[in-house]
Amino acid sequence: MKKKYSKLKIIFTIFVLFTITSCWYYSVRPGTIPSGITNIAVPKIQNETAEFNLGENLTASVISEIISENILPLVDEGGASSILYITIKNISEKPHSYDETEVVKEYQVSISTEFKWYETKEKTDLMTGTVSQNEIYFSDNYNGQLSSDDQIVREDAILKLNETLSEKIILKLTSDW
Repeated sequence: MKKKYSKLKIIFTIFVLFTITSCWYYSVRPGTIPSGITNIAVPKIQNETAEFNLGENLTASVISEIISENILPLVDEGGASSILYITIKNISEKPHSYDETEVVKEYQVSISTEFKWYETKEKTDLMTGTVSQNEIYFSDNYNGQLSSDDQIVREDAILKLNETLSEKIILKLTSDW
């Protein structure tokens, strides 16, 4: 009986070691970032909407996301091996829900972007795509009925949109690595 227990223990130990070493190899092996890409630049995001400061705020959010995810060193465009161009194509708002008296309770604000990740040496596009996101905020009338902690104003929704769009764009870039 003790011999059988010992065999099971050895088999289990080998299985665990095999699993750990397999995961270790996968998690610490070099990524598959395209060859020649050693850094990234993020120029000011182009804003094709009438919304003031939308491009500047999204630029700051994308740069912050790149830094926090530590995907590539950030440099200026002149010394970059790759550049991430982003354009805000559209911002729209529409009523999302109504209260019992048919007055708008919530609005939905949506932002659509296009991006292009460009390799400077080969002068080729590494990736292009679109990313859209929406958030909900409360009408002034409904916010007036809530405590200040529970209120969601348009500016808060735009900030959340910037964060989520940044995360989604960076996720798209890194998902193919």
